[in-house]
Amino acid sequence: MPKEFDVTIVEILKMKVTVEADSMEEAEQLVSDGWYRGEYILDAECFEGVEFESAEPVIGKTGKLFTVSAKAGDKFLTDLGGAKAGVSLPLSDALKGKDILLVSIDENGICTVLPHSVETVNNESYLTFETDRLGTFAAVEKADAEKEISAQKQARAKALLQDVKLQVKTTKTSKKSVKAQVSVKNNKTAIKELKAMGYTVKYRFYRSTKKASGYRDLKTKSVSTFTNTKGVKGTRYYYKARVFVYDGKTLVAKSTLKQCSYGTRIWKK
Repeated sequence: MPKEFDVTIVEILKMKVTVEADSMEEAEQLVSDGWYRGEYILDAECFEGVEFESAEPVIGKTGKLFTVSAKAGDKFLTDLGGAKAGVSLPLSDALKGKDILLVSIDENGICTVLPHSVETVNNESYLTFETDRLGTFAAVEKADAEKEISAQKQARAKALLQDVKLQVKTTKTSKKSVKAQVSVKNNKTAIKELKAMGYTVKYRFYRSTKKASGYRDLKTKSVSTFTNTKGVKGTRYYYKARVFVYDGKTLVAKSTLKQCSYGTRIWKK
């Protein structure tokens, strides 16, 4: 009997831009700043290619894909608003006696492992779990799925960071120090999604006396703000930040300085 599969379509857009600059680093910074300001818009004419991603490698040959849904009137529910639904499903013969994982599959095809139990009723095995979101799930063999899920999550983390546009804003504190705060300008849920996948997100702050070069790291923090307490009076400083994503102590993904528009402030003390 045919199975159902979720496949994500990823379109790749590219644009070549010519600018005048003293160095390639400055040229890249000028183009980056222009893109953040909306001066370069990539449309259908910039189409370079397409990729297709699916959760099929995680499911494997013995995995069982299923959808849990509910309706309120004519509307299908996905988010249960903090409530949890209990689900119990027959375990397929191919998975009986195996060490299995239960995963939820989101709209991007990303798999997240969920806690579950296997119960026996009248000599039949049932997979039982609770969820606060309805949608697509799969029961899979642990040995086949763990590496695929890890690789899939890492690829998703890298893709998220590759697309983010960061922005640093500066304010003066009561002690005339400079407080720098970084935020995501475009995909507001990117950081939340990374943390939901179980990753640790850290922010590394940089400073320079030039707009487009010479940035040196100041501090790496687990929060999106940093207070700079040392500087030379009358000097204008430029601040940027990068996002680093860790799985424990292992670096999984990181953004670049080019993805961040600077914040600036003249040192007053």
